[in-house]
Amino acid sequence: MFYRGLARIDIALIQTSLPDEHGYLSLGISVDIVKAAAEMAKLVVVQVNSHMPRVLGDTFIHVDDVDFIVPYDELILEYGPEADTEIAQNIGKYVSG
Repeated sequence: MFYRGLARIDIALIQTSLPDEHGYLSLGISVDIVKAAAEMAKLVVVQVNSHMPRVLGDTFIHVDDVDFIVPYDELILEYGPEADTEIAQNIGKYVSG
């Protein structure tokens, strides 16, 4: 949608890994619409986070394509796979069967 101009984006606020020796930042776990948003936005603001893993593939943007860099380390959000209740556990067992 971003590449086709169906959805315009003014500002992309994204989180990346630390830059490598060539100035490339990895989008890490954000390999969904984030790269397209960063490439099509008028303004790109990057939070560089040392906890963001460096992921290979089409996940890189260069520091020259970024307008502002904000260094701020924080833990990456995680999903807890364990169900909270016995009922949820039973539903999961039933569905997975």
